[in-house]
Order: sequence, then structure tokens, then C-alpha cells
Amino acid sequence: MPANDIRDWLYEPVGVLTTSSHESEDGEWVRVAEYLDIPGCVAAAGTAEEAVAAVEQLKQQYLVRRDS
Repeated sequence: MPANDIRDWLYEPVGVLTTSSHESEDGEWVRVAEYLDIPGCVAAAGTAEEAVAAVEQLKQQYLVRRDS
């Protein structure tokens, strides 16, 4: 897709997004969001919403770099 169409597809679903919760060594819970088919597209935060927002930013950065 041409780079000038980036606004048309930047927010479209891409791949499989997973979320999970993990207890850290200090007892705090961390939420992790990851796009399984985008290398390095994983983010952790205190809430699932924050983790998803962060991973969405990483997805956008990846797509911009990939199609530049």
C-alpha cells in the first residue's frame, strides 16, 4: 500500500493481539499486550488499557517504518 494511504490503514486491526497478566517478583501485577506477528511489539503496564494503548503505538511505529 502506498505510503500516502497511511491514514487509511494505520488504525486498522493488524495481526493477533493478546493480553495477559503476570505477578512480578515484588507482588505487583503487570498487564502485557502483544501483537504476536509483529516482532518486538509488546508492552507492559499497570492496567490492560495502558498496555494496549502502548502496544498500539508500537504497532503504528512498526507499520510506518515498514512502509517508509
